Amino acid sequence: MNLSVKAIVRKANRYLKRTECFKEQRLWECPDEINYQLLYVLTKGDPALPEKIIAYAGMPEEADSVILFRPYVKENYSDWHEAWGFHFERDLFEDLEDGYELLWMSDETHGNVWSAITNWLEWGDDVEAKEGLQKYLEFCLKNGINKEYLQKDFPCDLIDVIERYGRKKQKPRRLGNIKKQGTRNRKDRRGILYGKNKNIKL
Repeated sequence: MNLSVKAIVRKANRYLKRTECFKEQRLWECPDEINYQLLYVLTKGDPALPEKIIAYAGMPEEADSVILFRPYVKENYSDWHEAWGFHFERDLFEDLEDGYELLWMSDETHGNVWSAITNWLEWGDDVEAKEGLQKYLEFCLKNGINKEYLQKDFPCDLIDVIERYGRKKQKPRRLGNIKKQGTRNRKDRRGILYGKNKNIKL
């Protein structure tokens, strides 16, 4: 049976609310709106029936309280782990480079990703997992996530991550007067026109 995005996110949210960490916060009379919230979901394999699905959740008022879990592995709600030293470089971009795909992410988490990148640049750091970042930006472009959209609800000033890191389209170079002199020249012209191809965890 194929799994839709809504079905996977719904399953992850149900799983999250049955975890020991979520129920423990309820025992302390923590309201659900500031209890653990789903941050994002990653999948690997066939989009219709992924072989691996992992989800991250965190508490809005405690940035260091992040857990990860696998909602489809088994109905064992103790099967979750603290994401010690949670960092978008390691826990998002590197996972994307390792073959995972971003299935879903909350708007608040998108804002936090962009804010983190803004802060790294201000501190003189940069994103190292560039291919993972590119996959994330492709997700943003497909889903209407941009600086203007995020800035409406996010208080901090954000850099335009898509403008800074998005892949620039290469304009074809003019061929000029190239003589047709056999197969070699045709290959050369094709190379000039299209440019060289670039190769692009748990």
